[in-house]
Amino acid sequence: PPSLRLLLFPTGWHVLASSRSAHCAGNLRQLAAAIHLYASEHGNRLPPTYIKGSSAPDNNWFYPIYPYLGGGSALPYDWSKLMEAVRNGAYRCPQATAWNSYKMNMKLRTHDKSLTGMPLASLPALASVIMIAEGNGGHVEFDTYASSDGNVGLWYPHGGHLNAAFVDGHIEHLSESALQARWDECNAIALP
Repeated sequence: PPSLRLLLFPTGWHVLASSRSAHCAGNLRQLAAAIHLYASEHGNRLPPTYIKGSSAPDNNWFYPIYPYLGGGSALPYDWSKLMEAVRNGAYRCPQATAWNSYKMNMKLRTHDKSLTGMPLASLPALASVIMIAEGNGGHVEFDTYASSDGNVGLWYPHGGHLNAAFVDGHIEHLSESALQARWDECNAIALP
């Protein structure tokens, strides 16, 4: 009956939305694991989040970790080929419209001109600091919890929530207001 179809539709949509959120959380787990594998082979330092002043395809965090995602080789050193590879892998939430949908915490960028990432030992509490979170387009880093900032802000595509990977590798599902309330804790990083 038509009334039964109306009752089933929201449930089906909810299952699809939950599935996409779970897929996205799985992507973040893979990315966090790849970052930690990278760090284990690079002096216990995170990959550089973004290399300021460079427009080369390897100027951001997702380039050096690609081999650790099971790809075995480097991303193509060509922007259009790189964007296609990123668009079809763990770098992209199924809800996303942009070619990449995850951003790394801007505070994890080092400013020592060495082109290396933040040393893990310099982070205060690995379970408290967000490493990667959802951001649809704009910059490859985030600097605010605000969804209103399309460049360095975050994105809440899962029923008003986002998935975030913390430095210790655990994933949390957070609303914008919940992240705002915890922002000082989740972003408490002293720059080297």
